[in-house]
Amino acid sequence: MTLKERIQAYCQYKGISVSQFERQAGLSNGYFKEGSKMPRPDRISKILNKFPDINRNWLLYEAVSYTHLTLPTN
Repeated sequence: MTLKERIQAYCQYKGISVSQFERQAGLSNGYFKEGSKMPRPDRISKILNKFPDINRNWLLYEAVSYTHLTLPTN
């Protein structure tokens, strides 16, 4: 899963658009549109400060579950 896909999955989980995510995190509109760039450390900090339930390792490496929360099961 790419970084862009991880952001999209998180946004779907939270019920917000990627644009809303970018705005709330203080990133420019369309920041994740290309999906190929890895955010600089200061931008990662902005994201994690605004969305503290995102697991840092998942965001950067997809190494673990994507949030610190337990997701509801259907």
